[in-house]
Amino acid sequence: MNSLLNLFPLLAIFWLLITASIILLIRLIREKFAYYWLLSTFGILVGWVLILFSRSGLPYVQNPAGLLPGAEKIGLPSLLIDGLSWPYALVLITLAMVVYLSLVVNASQMDWLSLGGGLVLTAFGLLAIHARDATTIRTSWAVIDIVEFSLLFARIRDRHRINSLLSAFALRLIGIILFLWGTSDTNVLLLAAGIRLFVIPAGSLSEDTLNLPRCMIYFLTLISPLSALIVFSRIAVTIDITALNIFLFIAVVSIGVIAGLAWFTARNEFEGRRYWVFILSSFVILAAMRGLVIASAVWGFAMILSGGILFFEEKFIRKPIFLYVGLLAITSIPFTPTWDGASLYSTEPGISMVILILVQSLLVGGYLKHTSKSRSQIETSERWVLLLNPLRLVIIVGVYWLLAFLYWRDGVLLLNSTPWLLHKNIIDYFVGFIIGAAGLVIYLSWRNQHRFPSWIKHIKINWAFSDWLTKSGHRIFRLFGRFTYGLSAVVEGESGILLTLLLLALLITFFLQGS
Repeated sequence: MNSLLNLFPLLAIFWLLITASIILLIRLIREKFAYYWLLSTFGILVGWVLILFSRSGLPYVQNPAGLLPGAEKIGLPSLLIDGLSWPYALVLITLAMVVYLSLVVNASQMDWLSLGGGLVLTAFGLLAIHARDATTIRTSWAVIDIVEFSLLFARIRDRHRINSLLSAFALRLIGIILFLWGTSDTNVLLLAAGIRLFVIPAGSLSEDTLNLPRCMIYFLTLISPLSALIVFSRIAVTIDITALNIFLFIAVVSIGVIAGLAWFTARNEFEGRRYWVFILSSFVILAAMRGLVIASAVWGFAMILSGGILFFEEKFIRKPIFLYVGLLAITSIPFTPTWDGASLYSTEPGISMVILILVQSLLVGGYLKHTSKSRSQIETSERWVLLLNPLRLVIIVGVYWLLAFLYWRDGVLLLNSTPWLLHKNIIDYFVGFIIGAAGLVIYLSWRNQHRFPSWIKHIKINWAFSDWLTKSGHRIFRLFGRFTYGLSAVVEGESGILLTLLLLALLITFFLQGS
């Protein structure tokens, strides 16, 4: 039975690609086909079931050469399914399923290209997560970039934004090349994978400039960072913390501080989504730099699942119960999903710990702020729609707490690690309550005309300073964008787009030949 279940990750990837191919074939044969959404949603559901049940027998290696005749000559990669890759794969397929269930309600807003492209992105995201070698990771990243760029280019309304897209994907290409060269240098690997976390083309585009539903924009914002998170967890297993670059550490902490202020001051969660990714990415990288395998993975799960609860919640009941669940999950209070992430604080020196606690408090305060604002109302009387919307969030919450339970019970999910309880520091038990209280105070001070609650009298916070610091952070991001703008000068216009795709295709060919 286990041998059959061990085939499920490979079958899930092939199934998603076959479903995308069927969508393309139907498009060529019958142009007015109206049920692409049904076909793609069914494909995602089957893929989710396959990934969910592939946990049996961890860890194991799936080698296509032993199953398919000629697979070794073609160069099909082998997959590693263990206590790190399986949770990330489940998180990715869950994110995709929630997105496609959201699209069922708004099927008229989607077309075959976006639906099929989402399946391809999910398949190669799974391949990057389960990859056993660096070549497969680089190839998967390149394909993800090609598909993501194609979707954004096809659906962008403001053609003046194309140059910024080209700049962003040029940086992604640089990251892939760095990953190729830096396989023996941990600092270079951190930088190469970090580019995918902090260069998010879809994160700066609004619904006015991009002809896609909001849930699909969220998916395009998260798919590239999610495909790179596994790298940091792998690095955390073997890293030598004495060989790390202090400047890289300072840069990551600085990004976290600026992004924390930008997240809290954003008008809503949609506008601040990239800052959400930046904050959690900073925690993922810092945990990996300290060799904290579980903490790095936990913060990665929080980025997708807690973010998913906030991003996909809609007003179908009087009180946003699921939002409060997502909020609780990011506080690091004992026995919440990010409790293991609190171990990061016990490894940092005093000033760094205080700064990181402040950043997480801003994360919690911003979550509270965005939760308190009015949300979209579902305008329908159909019961299946009213049932489907809370079902999406039930799935996210269920998967989130399932992963937390498995970590609590088994350490790093059968990675021969000692159970978590034996490694808890005294800080781990109290820092979550401090962060939750600080986040609440920050939120209440903003809500009550920038004053602290009445039980703390005669104390005010200088929001002018925080606004200035946030604006300075925005200027830094814009300055970085202007710097990368020059990279797009050589790939400007339609010929430049073809050149970019050609370079990516050549890069993929190079990787395949190298393997």
